[in-house]
Amino acid sequence: MTSMDPKSIMDTEAPKSLPSTGDYSAPYVIDRAGGNPTEAGFQPEAMSHIPNHGQQLLDRFYAEHGPCCAGCDWWQRTNSLVGECRKSAPVSGADRFAMLGIRVTSLTPDAGHIMTPREHHCGEFKDEFDWDSLPFAYLRKIGHKAAKP
Repeated sequence: MTSMDPKSIMDTEAPKSLPSTGDYSAPYVIDRAGGNPTEAGFQPEAMSHIPNHGQQLLDRFYAEHGPCCAGCDWWQRTNSLVGECRKSAPVSGADRFAMLGIRVTSLTPDAGHIMTPREHHCGEFKDEFDWDSLPFAYLRKIGHKAAKP
């Protein structure tokens, strides 16, 4: 069995252009919250404002339901259903998942921010994201109010 040099993996050449089909879904995407490419083949200058599929689900949910954790600047998603409220102070591991209805776990989670479902809404909601920085086609796709006539 031969081992690969990690540097040789990182030096693989990325595609020179985007797909011509107009399909800009994963893997040629960047997460607007984290700013990290989801795969080595993306081109930052062309794709820096198109969220990945998980973020797209949350953006669509927010556009349909209004103010909620899915659209809050304080909220950092774990997946498309739950995430951490970074506005809250860290709590003990036993208290982190209480808002998700989880009362008993086989292992106590680490302390951290409270986990909330995407539909939760509290008085600390904040949305200062510049939605106009996203392509009009994306806003129309998620049903955002800026794309409606």
